[in-house]
Amino acid sequence: MIALINRKGRFSDVLASVFYKSGLRCRNSPKADPDNQIVVYPDDCPEKGIVLFGDVSSYDLTAAMAVSVADCVISGRLNEEPGVYMVELLSAESAATVKEALRKRNFFWKSVQEVKSRKFDEWGWLERDASRVETLRHFGENWYTVKIHPRMSSGQTDILYSSELWRKIRSSCSFFGTCLFAARVLFRWKKYGYKLRPYVNRGKEYGALVRELSMFAAGYSLAGEKLGKAEALRLYRQMFMTSGSSEMCWFLPRPETFASFRDGGKGILIYFKAMMERNQQCGFLKLGSRTDTDGNGGKITVFEIRSCIYAEIFTELGYPELADFIREEEKNELARIAADSGLSYEFRLLGEGNADILFYGV
Repeated sequence: MIALINRKGRFSDVLASVFYKSGLRCRNSPKADPDNQIVVYPDDCPEKGIVLFGDVSSYDLTAAMAVSVADCVISGRLNEEPGVYMVELLSAESAATVKEALRKRNFFWKSVQEVKSRKFDEWGWLERDASRVETLRHFGENWYTVKIHPRMSSGQTDILYSSELWRKIRSSCSFFGTCLFAARVLFRWKKYGYKLRPYVNRGKEYGALVRELSMFAAGYSLAGEKLGKAEALRLYRQMFMTSGSSEMCWFLPRPETFASFRDGGKGILIYFKAMMERNQQCGFLKLGSRTDTDGNGGKITVFEIRSCIYAEIFTELGYPELADFIREEEKNELARIAADSGLSYEFRLLGEGNADILFYGV
């Protein structure tokens, strides 16, 4: 039909324009999920499959394969004669070489079983461009300047409802008691938001920050009245760390990405510093940076984190015990992404939202 009405070729342009505009509308929708998940498995055996998952398109994957094969050809590491080959028909040695070249460009897959075993980690690991630290996702951003993933809200809700905190509150209340508890949280959240209103005038990022911290403090205060302060603090720390870990698995590049760099430790330092500098630009903290030497003349890069906005707000609301949660979470995430990088460092929590981070040899 298209051929019959397209004798002069103009209809192709019209149709292409329609598809292009439609695609852009979908892509720019607030609910558009940027991640693609590709699963390859034998007939009727999905549990034996492999998964590629991340913010990449089929075009990105095709380009990665092309440049990886080119890498192998240039280095003379393919045994096949010139020609066209299906990947699965390459020799085992050539296939391993191509796989290694793909991984160096941060394109790698995981088993279905491994992906399913990760609790509260539903985020992709593939990067569109991992050629430099500066091209990695969310480089130079923080949680309040980046566009939040459309599935983030539902994921955080799942964490709340599966937490020990929620189970304890539900078990200590009737159905109507739980509804009343939720209503009281909303009322106190509004009260704290009103009290923190002067912070909102500091910048556009402060609106979301005040909403989150006032809601957290409202829930924590009422949980303390219900379960006791010590128990509420334990359960809220547990939930905060679980929730924060899920968020940071999406926000930060994966440890495999940093490990693929020639100097992964330096890459982590550059990335972490850029994130903290953005926090400083927003007024969320003050970052001091200096270079020292150890007793053997080795280089030590020191980050000094001071004047934390989290600590300031929680203290103003009367809950200074919550001040160090964000630094604890950063300590956990730095350990996660640095696991295979060879980076040697020390993260010192100083209280009141302050910390010193010492990076050795970078």
